[in-house]
Amino acid sequence: MNWRPLNLLACAGVLAALSVAAAPSAHADPVVVGYFTDYNAGSTAPSGYITLVGDTPVQITDIGGANFGDYGKLFLLEAANGTPTAGFLGSAGDLADFVNGGGLFMLHSRNVTQGTSDAALLPGGGGITLVTVYGTNIDVNTPGTLVTNGPFGTIDDSTLDGGNWSSHGYALVGTLPAGAVSILSDGDPTHSVAFYYPFGDGWVYYSTIPLDFYLGGAGNNPPGDAFRDIYTPNAITFVDSLATVPEPVSALLFVGGLVGVAVSRRRRRAVLA
Repeated sequence: MNWRPLNLLACAGVLAALSVAAAPSAHADPVVVGYFTDYNAGSTAPSGYITLVGDTPVQITDIGGANFGDYGKLFLLEAANGTPTAGFLGSAGDLADFVNGGGLFMLHSRNVTQGTSDAALLPGGGGITLVTVYGTNIDVNTPGTLVTNGPFGTIDDSTLDGGNWSSHGYALVGTLPAGAVSILSDGDPTHSVAFYYPFGDGWVYYSTIPLDFYLGGAGNNPPGDAFRDIYTPNAITFVDSLATVPEPVSALLFVGGLVGVAVSRRRRRAVLA
């Protein structure tokens, strides 16, 4: 019998596909979304976009006093070019507990590192190196996710360009947590302006796009309409879909099983020879 060893590179490809494209194309079950804009707590701008994708928006006006257990997802915006408020920074531990317990966490920030680094707010993100630089170019780093190919439209390398600004910085891809995937870059694939990663039983999505600016105004074109009509609802849908993604450990076990099959086949082949 002719035993053919399984290609281990194919196994690696399977793992990459599971970590990047495991999100389904359909919207997950509706989620109660707590939304908050730091330094503009009265803003209701995100509400319509959350409703648009089928979720239920609930405004948070005091982030320091919020009970994150009331929500399945948090949609947070940082509206200041500087250090987040004390209430926001003080909630970092509770945010980590929320995500670790299975919550979905989204943060779009103008700050990046202009005050305290946003890494201090990201669950499991203490090792992330963030850099502040204003940019007008956003490219697709990982195609095929619901962010760039979602139910509200398609994003290519020019869709989000030309903003004042399109992004306020980037994260060095090599410093992102294990399992992280960079979706958007500033043109340099090692500079991520939007990425996601697992933490505990939940997920974190972070971007240096000043989204509060675009959601708060009707103009700023280009690329204002693209941020409002395509990127924002696509990104919310994408994060919702992460709730249905197999745990990274399961993916690793699956690929580990394939590798085991390959080793077993090689051993059997040696015996038969």
